[in-house]
Amino acid sequence: MVASAGENAGAAAIIGEACNLRHVMTTALILGTASSSDETLSKMLAQLRPHAMIVISSADEYIKDMLTALRA
Repeated sequence: MVASAGENAGAAAIIGEACNLRHVMTTALILGTASSSDETLSKMLAQLRPHAMIVISSADEYIKDMLTALRA
């Protein structure tokens, strides 16, 4: 799952919950920016943490690198 800091991650949380019920490991990539506050990132983490392994990055290029590493 990929989300930008400050967006509503409700759909990602629903997907994560469904995966948890089926014992499927999920990873969430949160894209932050220099203007993303700690409070904004904390809200995203609170929505996603129970459902996925979390990776926070400030570079869009990291998505491609992470998906390659996960063989996705």
